[in-house]
Amino acid sequence: MVRLFYSRALLVSTFRWAVLGVVVAAAAARADPPKFSEGGFIFSVQYGPGFWNVSQADLAAQVGESYASVFAGDLQTSHTLALKAAYVILGHASVGVDFTATGWDVFSSSRGGAGFIVGTVAWHPLESVFKIMKYEKRPVVFDLSTGFGLGYGIAGERMGSDGLVVEWTINFDWFFTRWFALGTYAKGVFLKWNSLYLDFDQRDVPGNTLPLPNGLGGAFWTVGLSVNFRAGD
Repeated sequence: MVRLFYSRALLVSTFRWAVLGVVVAAAAARADPPKFSEGGFIFSVQYGPGFWNVSQADLAAQVGESYASVFAGDLQTSHTLALKAAYVILGHASVGVDFTATGWDVFSSSRGGAGFIVGTVAWHPLESVFKIMKYEKRPVVFDLSTGFGLGYGIAGERMGSDGLVVEWTINFDWFFTRWFALGTYAKGVFLKWNSLYLDFDQRDVPGNTLPLPNGLGGAFWTVGLSVNFRAGD
């Protein structure tokens, strides 16, 4: 019940900040948008709640109900912060790196958390749309992108797991000046992990690792608000 209340509180807080961000961006919007077609660097800070979708039943079939209950039970909805840097190529696509972190019970001796670092490739479809429509310059002050990435992730509290992750993202950014934007995002990090550590702090000790023949599976999801800085055009 406490976790459910906490999850709802996080959602309400994030929604309020997102609404405020859109209102501020709309009020401050200028007629002169960034020169999207010239490309440039984007640096982003993203914040929102993070949600786990890990099947305890699938994990129990591989390591037993007791271990599965401990690992899956420790994963909590919590605050999530992400830092992202990318280079946009002529307004059409971008390549970059994305670091996402979440944590819970951070002031407790049994604190838990997770981190993911991912190399990303994204498509920005609006550039193609306005090129087809024969616009020399994009007539809007927002950008939309969706992308995928591969990287490494690790998570745990009393127990843990780590390995390959596959990431999907979608971003909407409203530039209220040429160089700054507020936006919203959604991100899914899909877990391709094949080991479970009985003691997260001693994962290299022999006998401390249980294999996961079918993989851990599941995903970590986060949605929220982003603040972006653009440079280069």
